[in-house]
Amino acid sequence: MKIIDRHDAVSDQIIGSAVNALNQTRMQDEIFELERQARAFENAGEQMLKVRDFIASPNTNTRLHRYQAW
Repeated sequence: MKIIDRHDAVSDQIIGSAVNALNQTRMQDEIFELERQARAFENAGEQMLKVRDFIASPNTNTRLHRYQAW
């Protein structure tokens, strides 16, 4: 009986270590994806500000020169 109990404890430790390693990898992947999402959100906000600035005061001279070149 003692050999079986010891085997179960060792098996539990091995399985627990494997599960922990998987969980750590998943957490690292999740953190990476969240950081990537945050950077994309910041970039989108910056682009929106550029659009708002352009709409607030469009530079029509640049547009005319661009069309005149054609």
